[in-house]
Amino acid sequence: MGLLATNRRTAREKWVARRTSVAPQLSAEVLVLSAEATQQAVLLDWDKAYRFALVAEADPLFFRWQREEATHEDWLASVAAVRVRYPPSLSGSSQFRVHTAPTAPI
Repeated sequence: MGLLATNRRTAREKWVARRTSVAPQLSAEVLVLSAEATQQAVLLDWDKAYRFALVAEADPLFFRWQREEATHEDWLASVAAVRVRYPPSLSGSSQFRVHTAPTAPI
């Protein structure tokens, strides 16, 4: 490297070595918090996509089933198709309720 790259001139016309810049090291706590924030953002995106798919695909069949225009199996198949595309294991949670039909008419 040349003189100008490794040295600088002071106000008093003296040549001194340039300070080397050292990238700050991130602490383990900051790295963990960053990873958790990233994971949380991914989970929120997954949740939005999952809920949107249920609203767009399964809910209309549910309401048609309530009006006896579709079968219960059609609705469950639609919910299952959404769950196949967005498996609960991706959400990090296994706390999904299973929808079941009422056994007696209300």
